[in-house]
Amino acid sequence: METSSLTESGDRPAQENAPRRRRRLILTVLTLSFAIFLYANLPLAEWMTNFDLYVESLGPAGPPLYVIGFAISVALFLPVLPFSLGAGALFGFWTGLLVALLGTTGGASLSFLLARTFLREQVERRMTRRPTFRALDRAITQSGGRIVFLTRLAPIFPFSIINMAYGLTGVRTRSYVAATALGMIPTSGVFVFLGSTAVDLAEPEEDAIQTSLKIASVVVTLVVIVLLTRFAQKAIREADIQT
Repeated sequence: METSSLTESGDRPAQENAPRRRRRLILTVLTLSFAIFLYANLPLAEWMTNFDLYVESLGPAGPPLYVIGFAISVALFLPVLPFSLGAGALFGFWTGLLVALLGTTGGASLSFLLARTFLREQVERRMTRRPTFRALDRAITQSGGRIVFLTRLAPIFPFSIINMAYGLTGVRTRSYVAATALGMIPTSGVFVFLGSTAVDLAEPEEDAIQTSLKIASVVVTLVVIVLLTRFAQKAIREADIQT
């Protein structure tokens, strides 16, 4: 009798998780399908190219405008990858990294504050019933900004959605902003570096040695980001947050 009871209780979590995994798979497929539909039917690449050209023509006023555009895109749930790559291509690595971090952190903070104030009821209806959110909220209560930092290192949650979710937790605004900025450095650095390197590699005067070194740098950078992501994923699992 005891063995049967233990077996049933052990199987129950797996049975309960199965519908959630199916819903997550369906949601992922629908999201990807919608994204493909948008890219196929809207001239997003053309808009991004025109925006980059306009920013480039502004000179010193370009980076601040790019930060604003970046932040708005994050708050509007638009892809941030083109902005990160564009920051590196337009401004080089160091200025591009600063621009990307300000844009990403600014947009994430805007979403956070909207969820905490004007959009709180709407976000609560969508988030509070989810087991992942409840686990996240418990972890925030215990660890605060550390969990925010880890989820930025490991981009395993949808970036725009988790920004809203954090607005419902007890994390302090100051801790949230600081942890977001620090946690986004590796990921932003990789994409900005790729953007700046792509421009350098396109230059005709590049010799073979310089090209090889830059390609090797890209590979090493990607390896580092993979290792950081695995470390963060392990820490998130240890905090009992289901992804």
